[in-house]
Amino acid sequence: MSVFNGNQRNGFTLIELLVVVAIIALLALLLFPLIGKARENAMRTVARRQIGHLEVAFKGYLEEYRKPHGNIVGYGNWPAADKDVEGVINGIQLEDEVVRMLGGENLLGSNRKQIPFYQSADIDLNGSGQFVDPWGQPYKYMLDYNRDGKVTVNFTSFDGVTNLFQEVAVWSRGKDADDQLSTGGWDDDVRNW
Repeated sequence: MSVFNGNQRNGFTLIELLVVVAIIALLALLLFPLIGKARENAMRTVARRQIGHLEVAFKGYLEEYRKPHGNIVGYGNWPAADKDVEGVINGIQLEDEVVRMLGGENLLGSNRKQIPFYQSADIDLNGSGQFVDPWGQPYKYMLDYNRDGKVTVNFTSFDGVTNLFQEVAVWSRGKDADDQLSTGGWDDDVRNW
């Protein structure tokens, strides 16, 4: 025999439902910044990996040719027209011509043996044919043109000149690349030194 109780209910009240929705919304708001940080960390990891691929490609190029050829590769410590002087620039963007040269094309005598120094699937290209970081900005690089074992980079414009005792410098200006000239924003940069 079953006893029926008229006060028994089989569902949620509107208030209970609103409390559950509010708790879920609060948890989502608390987790949202963590998801953004995880995404940013993943992008930095991708940039580090791609910079490693570019560094290997440039080192392979320098090893094969001993001295860069042509006028399309960006240099640090380049010779002036009349005498050797140390040059300092903020880096060269990886333009279409450099990408094609590293990919095996012989542009302006830069890769006479037409050796591919990177795999095209390793790094993303934008519509202009430039290697780009996960934020869509072209990577920057410097090479040791005079083979003295260092690259001189005016990396931040605020810290002054940095002498890197390596033959290749490659970096991404990070998420805030557009703000760097006016406000700094160098903390999120990814580089191989």
